[in-house]
Amino acid sequence: MHRRPFSDARPAAPAEASRLLPQQMIAHHIGVITMTRSALRDGGNAHVQTPAAHIINEQAAENDALPAPPATPPPG
Repeated sequence: MHRRPFSDARPAAPAEASRLLPQQMIAHHIGVITMTRSALRDGGNAHVQTPAAHIINEQAAENDALPAPPATPPPG
């Protein structure tokens, strides 16, 4: 997962933002799913275990609802 500090954030033109937002949200959701699966695999606190399946399902559903990023950025 690519991490970029908020200090690197910059305004984006609408077309670029329309492409970047889904791409960045999908990466964020994949990170959440990965961390949640680690928590399930490693056992531990029941308060973490209980909502883990729900978190994975919700984040996966949000990814499914987002438009897939294009393989290459659109020209222009």
